[in-house]
Amino acid sequence: ALFDTGIIILASRLDFLLEHIDSDFDGKKAKKEGSNTNRECKNPLFSAEAASPQLPKDNSVLNNKKNNDNNDEKDDEKQQRQMQQNDTHTQQNAAQNTQNAQQNAQETQQKQRRDSSVGFHKRMFHIRGATSTLTRTHEVPCVCKMLNSTDAFVVQVSPSKFYIWYGVLCNYDERKLAARTAVHIYSNLTHKMEEDDEETDPEKIFITIKEKEEPQDFWKAVGGKGKYAKFTELDDHIATETLMNPRLFRMQLVRYHLVAVQLLDFAHEDLTDTSVFILDLFCYIFVWKGDRTSQRTVEGAVQLAEKIAKERKDSKAVVVNANEEPPEFTHAFQGWHETVPFVDPYAAREEKLRDIGVVGRVVDSLDPDAYIPVTGKSPRSTGSRTPRAID
Repeated sequence: ALFDTGIIILASRLDFLLEHIDSDFDGKKAKKEGSNTNRECKNPLFSAEAASPQLPKDNSVLNNKKNNDNNDEKDDEKQQRQMQQNDTHTQQNAAQNTQNAQQNAQETQQKQRRDSSVGFHKRMFHIRGATSTLTRTHEVPCVCKMLNSTDAFVVQVSPSKFYIWYGVLCNYDERKLAARTAVHIYSNLTHKMEEDDEETDPEKIFITIKEKEEPQDFWKAVGGKGKYAKFTELDDHIATETLMNPRLFRMQLVRYHLVAVQLLDFAHEDLTDTSVFILDLFCYIFVWKGDRTSQRTVEGAVQLAEKIAKERKDSKAVVVNANEEPPEFTHAFQGWHETVPFVDPYAAREEKLRDIGVVGRVVDSLDPDAYIPVTGKSPRSTGSRTPRAID
């Protein structure tokens, strides 16, 4: 029993010793690991400070970089603002130039309209023709004596006012062409007035007037009511056609025989000073003679006209001298214009100088060394001062 008790006590002591040894070994091991850790921390090569780069204690570099970045951003913003301002100025200048150009164009148009309305000259157009293909338009002086009962006329009073006058014997083709002429002149050949003042009603722009129904404004537009070629419709249809479409004949003596040659589409320029003509209007038979015509031709033409007038009812022969034509004669020639006698300008100037006493008076003297070249002769010197006068 004692042996067993001793063994038990010995075993317990052994266990105590083993536990003490294990605890000492663990403490030494922990101390050794702590010392190694301290050595590793003290080594600069393996320190945390060496692992990561040390930053300087002051922020000057960072501040400089930030300042540079801020300066660049400010420069960019300033450059952008400058570019925007330049674009704005460019757009404003372009808009101003466009506005100035439009204003100049408007002023030019207003001036043209003002000139066309204020300084407008009245115009008259004569429309005549037997058919639609032979109807023509001529501009004539805007006077009352240019009217006649067989044709149509267009009178432009202002840029937006037209009188379309129809004679009692005016045919359909002449009426139609007169209306087309007025519309064409208004649309293409006339400067319009201001938009606010411009008339837009066609009935007020184009005023149709029949003969014997003229208002006072129409007579005022043509210079006042006066005498013109008035005709009435005749009983005979052929007579009316002859009156509406006159015929012109040139009278010639061929081997002592009087010959009549009809002229088609005649004009005022066909009346020459050396010829004799017969104009047949049925109710009037005019014998026109120039200033240098043959007396025998004139006598033969007058005898023929009187013979024809006797054969017709209500017809008479009339002799007309050059530059003394009545309206009944001139109406047959479309675009008739009065002949202005030719005046020599040199002869008129010489006469004027004689009236004031300049012709024959000495005005200066020739140079003694000058000479006067003569055709076919050699130049010669003048030995003395020769006065020069106006001849």
